[in-house]
Amino acid sequence: MFSKLQSEETHCYYGSENPIEDFNKFKSHFVTIEAAGGLVYNDKNQTLWIHRLGIWDLPKGKIEANENVKVAATREIEEECGISDPVIIDEFGKSFHMYPLKGNVIFKITHWFTMKYSGSEKLTPQLEEDITEVKWVDSDDLNQKINSTYPSISELFKP
Repeated sequence: MFSKLQSEETHCYYGSENPIEDFNKFKSHFVTIEAAGGLVYNDKNQTLWIHRLGIWDLPKGKIEANENVKVAATREIEEECGISDPVIIDEFGKSFHMYPLKGNVIFKITHWFTMKYSGSEKLTPQLEEDITEVKWVDSDDLNQKINSTYPSISELFKP
C-alpha cells in the first residue's frame, strides 16, 4: 500500500511502507539491464563526457555476464573513451531510467563511480557505439553539460 503518489513532468514519486519489496515487484514487469560507468576526473579537475546520439552523457555501458560492477565501469570508460586505467575512488550513486527497445520496455539500473585518470592518452570515441566525441570539461562548463544531458544524469549532480 502506498502512502503518496506524485507526478511531475516525467518524474513519479511513490511512497511505500516496504520500498525494497515494492521496487522489486515494479522491476519484475520489465526487462532489466544493469550498467556501470563513471564520473571521471583528470589531474586538471576536468570531467570526462561523451557525445552520443546528439546528447552529452557520461561514459557507461552494460555489465557483461560474470563481470562485477567495478570492472564493468572501468572497462566501459576505457572502451568508450580510449583511455587506460581509470582508477575508482568511490561509489557515486545509482541512476534508473526506462526506454523502449524492440517491443519491450527496458528498466536500466546504472551503477556510478567517481574515478581518477592521470594519463595523457588522446581521447578516442568508440564510433561503433555511436559516440562521436569525447571531451574533458572544465568546471566552468560543467553546468552547461548537466543542463543539456538526460534527466537521469543531471539528477546525479543534485545535492
